Amino acid sequence: MTPALKTVVTATLLAACATSAVAFTSNGPTIQRSLSGNSVVGQMYDGISYCEYHAPNGGIFGRDTEVYAGNWTVWNNHICYTYPGYGEDCQRASVRGSMVTFTDSLNGSMISSGTIVGGNVCN
Repeated sequence: MTPALKTVVTATLLAACATSAVAFTSNGPTIQRSLSGNSVVGQMYDGISYCEYHAPNGGIFGRDTEVYAGNWTVWNNHICYTYPGYGEDCQRASVRGSMVTFTDSLNGSMISSGTIVGGNVCN
């Protein structure tokens, strides 16, 4: 393969990967509809298990190594979380059926992933 052809193939693959990443980010209404009134049971990137209930009124109630509460909202195509003592954290969410993956809005790294379960199963 010539160097010019390698450049074209590499550019094509990079463009396809970039398009795929964007295509798998869910829009705001999908995020809202999928999470409101439901729980996410999953794991953080570091392997810690968690469960978070996304109340329809914007409250979030969860547990991992401790029990916690905060607020959630959908802004544009991001889900934003606010917990006491911490600033707002907005993430991208990719919803596929009953699965959801949360990624960092700035660098695209995975934060967590889990299964969407109806109702509050976190208590």
